[in-house]
Formats: sequence, C-alpha cells, structure tokens
Amino acid sequence: MCNYIMEGLAKEGYAITMISTNFKGLNEFERIRDVEIYRLSSKRKKSHQSNIREIRNWVKHAKQFLDAYLTYNSYSICIANFLIPGGIVARYLQEEYNIPYYIIYHAHDIPIPKISRMYLYHYLNRKKIREICEHSKQNVFMSGDLKKMADTFLGQELASKSMLIPKGMDPENIPFDNIPGHTFRIMFVGRLIRQHDPHTLIRAMRVFNRKDVWAMALLFGDGSMKRKCIELIGEYDLTEYVYMEGKVDREDVITEYMYSAVAVVPSLREGISLAVLEAVMSGCYLITTESEHYKDLIIPGINGDFYPIGDHKKLERLLVNQYHRYMTGYKVPEHLVERYRKKFNIINTQREYHKLTSSILS
Repeated sequence: MCNYIMEGLAKEGYAITMISTNFKGLNEFERIRDVEIYRLSSKRKKSHQSNIREIRNWVKHAKQFLDAYLTYNSYSICIANFLIPGGIVARYLQEEYNIPYYIIYHAHDIPIPKISRMYLYHYLNRKKIREICEHSKQNVFMSGDLKKMADTFLGQELASKSMLIPKGMDPENIPFDNIPGHTFRIMFVGRLIRQHDPHTLIRAMRVFNRKDVWAMALLFGDGSMKRKCIELIGEYDLTEYVYMEGKVDREDVITEYMYSAVAVVPSLREGISLAVLEAVMSGCYLITTESEHYKDLIIPGINGDFYPIGDHKKLERLLVNQYHRYMTGYKVPEHLVERYRKKFNIINTQREYHKLTSSILS
C-alpha cells in the first residue's frame, strides 16, 4: 500500500525518498520508477512483525542515516507509515530540522484494550504515541472504526486532525474473470498466525471429507502456526482436501482468485486488508470474520458472508451452502464487482494523498 501511495505522489512531481528496513536478498539502495528507496540494516528479523528492541534499533539507525543524509539534502515533508516506529523518526525530523509530518496509521498503532498481547507495547509508548499524534499535521486512517478508536484515545480536541483515506488497489492488476471448475476451490489468504486464524478453516473442512464431494482448500502464506496447521490436517485426515501452498508470489495469489469459488480471509483485528480488496474486486465470493470494516464491502449471500472468529461450525455451514450454489452456477453479480473496482481504484487513494500533501505544503 505504501508503494502505491509513494508512486502516486511521484507522478504528481514530488521527489520521493523512502526509508525502510533491509532484509536478506534486498538491495540497500534501489530506485523503482521515480522513488528512491534506502533499506537500513537493523536487528529486525521478520518482515511482518517486530519487537520493541528491534523497533528501537531501527529508529536509532534511521536517525543516524537521516542526520548524514540531510547534510546534503533537504525535504519539505515527512510521511510516516506506522505511528511507531515511523512516527518517532518523523517527530525527530520535525524537532531537529523543522520538517512537518503526517502519519498513516495501522490497526495496532492505537492503544486498544481488547488487544492484550499489545498491552505492554502500548503502555510503554502511551505518552510517546500521544505526543506524536499531537504534533502531526494530520492523522490518516484507512478505516472508519480505526479512526473512531483513535478519536476516543486522543480526545475531541485532536479529532479535527483525523481523516479517513481508504485503501485502494489497481484494478488492472486484478483479473475479473472467475473461471468455473468441477472442484470447489477454497483459498485462504494471510499469514499463518493467530490473528488470521487458519485453524478454523481447517476444522471446517472436515465437512468435505467425503468421497462424493469435490472440494479442496489451498492455504497461501507462512507463519508461526504452520506446524500446527500441518498437524491438524493430518489429525483430521484432510491431506487430500487441504494443501499448504506456503509463501508464494503475489501474482500467483491474484491468479488463484480466478479459479477459486471462495476466498476465506479472516482476521482478529485489522483494517481493510489488501486480500479482502483483491477478493471483492476479482469477483471471488468472500467469507471473512465479522467486522465494521467490511459492512460496506460485503452484501451477505450476494458477494460474501461473515462468521464469528473461531466459529468453525458457522464457517462450515457457509461453505456447504456456497458449495451447492457454486455447483449450480452461482456467480457474484458483475455490476457489483464493477462498483467495487471503481470505488477502490488506487487512483482515488493516490488523489486523496496528493490533496493532503499539497494542502500541508501550501
């Protein structure tokens, strides 16, 4: 998502420099189209998560890099992706170099009582979180309920700084051509971690463990729960029905939407995920967990359904129901898919970020 935003701003004539983290196999410096990318070495080991020690280490390296870089370069604005650590660095640049900033928030940035595993992180950084929010020019949220949580935490005096800019995707990269087949294919998209709850789908797949049913599930992704998933597949005798595809190229995942009858994209706590947008923009029937984020995306029984997180019985019923509909030729209405392809076109998102950036600089 960040790449889309930066590319959009670059097209509008902005000189963009992106500071990120280096991982094995990546170049320390790279120019992609009109965006310069510097990847800093740090103690961070995983691309999808980091701990407090890794965050502090990256912040240290980022400050050192920028102190040297800004000796010979100057910038008009900083856009921080993630409140921490991005916001910490942005606040530093404001204090030391008088560079204004705004922040693009993600689901775990704001203290949320329900997220117990984030309690220590939020408790230790609560004061810093508020300081960064107070001094930013704008606080940008990708979903309405995330903005609502932030307004509750920050108070009404800072609510005027909050704005909503939904995520977007490039419809040209998402094929809209669902190809019917003789097998009821179910795709699971997301990291194999507790937040994405892959076990529930595996348990629900037991209903298809019959010779007269042509169904299969493909799990795309990797993560800490992979071994447990493999154990469950063996325990429930589902080796002919559930396949672990591992981490694959994004293009392969997007292609699979054309051949799958259903995409299962659950999440315990997250804004609108890119996988959800890909599913609704491809015409693949989407089954996901109940969330305020998705009420404007899913019309139950038409282009998708909801189930409570962890409720494999409800998911089982939804899959069986959709199995019978699919086998009799049901497809998500084309006009509905076209509506979402227009509404969530990345051009709209890029336009909003351009308007915001230019208003701050004017």
